[in-house]
Amino acid sequence: KTLSQYTEILKNYVQKNPTYNGQPTIGFILPTDAWRASALQYGGARFLAGYPNDGPAYVDQETLEAKTIMTAEFSKTWAKWLNGLWRDGLMDPETFMQNNDQYLAKLSSGRVVGFYDQRGMFQEAINALEKEGLFDRAPIAFPVVLDDVEKEYYAGPMAFSTQTGIAITTKCKDPEAAFKFLDRMAAEDINKLNFWGIEGEDYTIENGRMVKSQEQWEKYLDPEYQKQQGIGQFGEFPRMEDTTDPVYGVYSDGNPVSPTKTPEYFDINYKDYEKEVLQAYNIETLSDFFNPQYPARYEPGWAVRSKMPADHPGKIAVERALELAIQYLPKAIMAESDTEFENVWAEYQGELNKLDLKSFEDEVTKQIRESAKYYQKD
Repeated sequence: KTLSQYTEILKNYVQKNPTYNGQPTIGFILPTDAWRASALQYGGARFLAGYPNDGPAYVDQETLEAKTIMTAEFSKTWAKWLNGLWRDGLMDPETFMQNNDQYLAKLSSGRVVGFYDQRGMFQEAINALEKEGLFDRAPIAFPVVLDDVEKEYYAGPMAFSTQTGIAITTKCKDPEAAFKFLDRMAAEDINKLNFWGIEGEDYTIENGRMVKSQEQWEKYLDPEYQKQQGIGQFGEFPRMEDTTDPVYGVYSDGNPVSPTKTPEYFDINYKDYEKEVLQAYNIETLSDFFNPQYPARYEPGWAVRSKMPADHPGKIAVERALELAIQYLPKAIMAESDTEFENVWAEYQGELNKLDLKSFEDEVTKQIRESAKYYQKD
């Protein structure tokens, strides 16, 4: 699970299998098109260093102090590692010039060995591989970290955020009734309707457990049926959390908030090749490769950033920092020597140091510390 081990896997595989279906094997690739470039700018570095997802900030889990990822030493380690892959011919040479469709097409081809991304962003590539029966080419996620990092936070907290949600306007004729409605939406029986559906139609109770038949599972997994039945359609309303946490993730009767956290869901939803992986590693779910999700202790940094006013000094600084990352990281990664890499990196950091990133860090720190009081267990 260390970066050194991961690098050896990439090198050894490409060396033994230089081509796939007549095309060059790609050792490593990243999405870099438009907003997807966050994987390059800070996403990969953050998780390698053992921090949860707080956007372009990393947060000390003890003090809740936020710092900027792009100026962190581990950000340089990330870029230097990519530079090593580039110079060894393991990184896709078109990484910095392709759009997202081209990136997904390469994943769908089955010739990519490793990459960093979030599953929802490349699910169509997995679907394409499965459709072609290329199950041995379908990716399985592992939590890779730097060699000196002891704990990873890839799964991160199950976080509630005020980035999106329901608002009551000042022109509301009966705000008390509106609040009563929202309070009702947060009730346990309504959550069961939202997550599970209607008892007797979408699930039954057997020995106290909420269970679904094969037919009910097939309906549940159909997006059109979910939309028609109203299952999972009220995510913006106050609700319970779909998490494995033993406190927040269960109803008062002990059943999981969501059917996606039941053993039956994994059994029916996993493909045969995924079950082979589970058996080989003696685990029950693919999530077991990762540290479990945990209750958030603060509003995530990515939400704080998204809510910062456009004219806030910190907002201006961090957005400019992200632009600089796009400008300099490809140059550093494609550097032909250590000296060239160091020169590019020094120039990059010099430009970052001109920005008021402290305003960004101070605002994120302030907001997450303020929000932390609302995340405490009773």
